Amino acid sequence: MMIPGNFVSADNIVEAFREDHEVLKVASLWPDTAFERIEILNKAGRPAGNILRYPWRLYILDRNEFLTHVYPVWPRPGLGNHSWTLKEMTDAIWTAPLF
Repeated sequence: MMIPGNFVSADNIVEAFREDHEVLKVASLWPDTAFERIEILNKAGRPAGNILRYPWRLYILDRNEFLTHVYPVWPRPGLGNHSWTLKEMTDAIWTAPLF
């Protein structure tokens, strides 16, 4: 059963990008101020302004909910982002022929 958690702060959302590979390319040190962190995200091409426009909540999902309600950014071949569930993606990976 999906259990909604508390709303999280904007800084919690920004903090989630701290180890992002694009962020690490533009900054080796994580800035001390919120303004500087937003600037780093923008330089890294991460849409910080778009992300922070929405209210965010943490959720507790069971395994089945996680596999059926989460849509990965990695696209289904030939389609756009969010085109399949996590279960469909992992099934495709496990059934794909090895090199």
